Order: sequence, then structure tokens, then C-alpha cells
Amino acid sequence: MNPTVEQIKAATADYFGVPDKAMVSHLRKHSWAYPRHIAMTLCRYETGLTLKEIARRFDRRDHTTVSIASKNITRSAKVDDEVASDLEAVRAKVCAATAPVEFRSVRSASLFKSARNER
Repeated sequence: MNPTVEQIKAATADYFGVPDKAMVSHLRKHSWAYPRHIAMTLCRYETGLTLKEIARRFDRRDHTTVSIASKNITRSAKVDDEVASDLEAVRAKVCAATAPVEFRSVRSASLFKSARNER
């Protein structure tokens, strides 16, 4: 199951310790722009949405913002271990939050087998 844009934005904001509004802010300061670019990059590769739709979810007028942010983060991740580490850490955080939880039934056959064998 693909994560949603909202899940990616929330996980990214949490990882970097910035407010959720930083993900849609138009401020260019690095402490907010960098996490926003990481989130846009993950949205591009993890959600299957178009660039235009991702841009709209980040309150951007133009899809090229997402394209350029993604290109810059991807390029930086190839040569900068810190960017690569941030990208993978946020991706892992998103995957952990969206992974299906496996519930084991109380009436599971394996539970009953072990109880029967103990008798």
C-alpha cells in the first residue's frame, strides 16, 4: 500500500522537528525548505501521483517546483551521505507508519495446536 502525501509530510516534519506548516510554507530558509524537498522527493517516488498533483498538495502553483526539488535531492543523495541518510530515515519512518499491522487471531490454529500438545 502506497503512503499518502499527508503521511509523508507528517513523518518528514516529525523527523526534522519542524512544524507541519513548514511542509506547505513558502519560506525559503534551509531549515524548512530542505525537509519540504525531502518530502516532495519521497512523494514523487512513493505515491504514484503526478508532479502536478504533488505540487498542489504542497500548495505550489507549478509542478516544476517538485521536479527541481526531487532532482536536487536525488543528485545530492548520490554524493552526500547525510542527504542519503536523511532520505532513507524518513522513508523508513513512512514505511513503518504505513505498514499493515498483522493481527493474530485468538482462535488461530497454531495457538490451539500448542495448547492441545501441552495436555
